[in-house]
Amino acid sequence: MSKDIITYSKQHSLYKKLPSYEDLKSDSYSQESSVKNAPIKLDFEPDVSFSKDNMSKKIIAELFQFKKNLEVNGIYEMNGSTTVPLRIDFNIFGSQNRFYVKKFDPLRIIGLELYNMLSHFKQGFLVNPKAIYEQNVEGLIFGDLSEEDKDFFLNDTHFMEKMIRLDEFSQRLFLGDLHDYNIMIVPFDDESGKRYFVKAFDFDRQFKDNDFGVKIAKFNSKALNAFPANEIENIRDLEFGSIVEKVEKNKKKFESLLSIVDELIPQADVNELGKFAALRFNNLAFYDLDKVSDIVKLSLGLF
Repeated sequence: MSKDIITYSKQHSLYKKLPSYEDLKSDSYSQESSVKNAPIKLDFEPDVSFSKDNMSKKIIAELFQFKKNLEVNGIYEMNGSTTVPLRIDFNIFGSQNRFYVKKFDPLRIIGLELYNMLSHFKQGFLVNPKAIYEQNVEGLIFGDLSEEDKDFFLNDTHFMEKMIRLDEFSQRLFLGDLHDYNIMIVPFDDESGKRYFVKAFDFDRQFKDNDFGVKIAKFNSKALNAFPANEIENIRDLEFGSIVEKVEKNKKKFESLLSIVDELIPQADVNELGKFAALRFNNLAFYDLDKVSDIVKLSLGLF
């Protein structure tokens, strides 16, 4: 329930009293964009604009731990997304940055926290009962790439290894909404040259969508071109082992989050989740489970 995720957030230093989504958007006006789904800059009267800047700076101070040399460049409505988040652009010490303010959603908070806890990637975020505040992650959205660029990545063994691991992670933890526009390629530099993470970044349908495998199935044939079948299984086993190891290290937090999930997911969706899990993991025991927490634990060999 909503109050349970807020209690969890307070216990784990994620909760902050900050301006809400509606606080930032209220009293705005804007011109319609001629480009479909393009971000629309929100305009305000001068006295209101000053107030919005101060609200934005208050969030920046908590989310990034910076209070000086801040300049807010604008608040944008992201109409290309079904949840219509707000994007706040700002400069800090002359460097451009941005963050997002989204409507309060318990499942999204749980998804972000589980991903930070159990994956190889961390994303800064804060919450309160009226909003979620997320640091921006710079990267390439797979769905936005040209067909030529997609083929480049799909024929790169490093990318395919990351995709196989992401596929395993998404199916073991039932991310749900994993499609081309929910896959981000995040570059970083290491001693071997410039490489990248491959991550999911949207968790609005976690534990709800029963079409997990189909959405990433087109990668499977490419995976077989990149690796022998036994090596694919070895990569999956590595990811599975990594998840279980991190669950053991964060057992109390993990159990707390799953208990909240059990209160949020309708029984009909739990039943659909059990059907998918039984087919995916070839285990009829999933049919007998009536809680998401038990389904997740069984998928990880913990039940």
